[in-house]
Amino acid sequence: MDISFGCVVRIIAGMDNACYRAKAHFKWNYNRPELACDRNVGKHLSIAKKE
Repeated sequence: MDISFGCVVRIIAGMDNACYRAKAHFKWNYNRPELACDRNVGKHLSIAKKE
């Protein structure tokens, strides 16, 4: 009897190598002027791309 139920379900569902495509956008909080120097789209996009 196989007790590794989670692994079996993942393999049956074909999700062992899943890849997703998503769109995103950033909304800056202009009510926080002290964060104006942190409004760097490239920086936040690279953080979001990390696995």
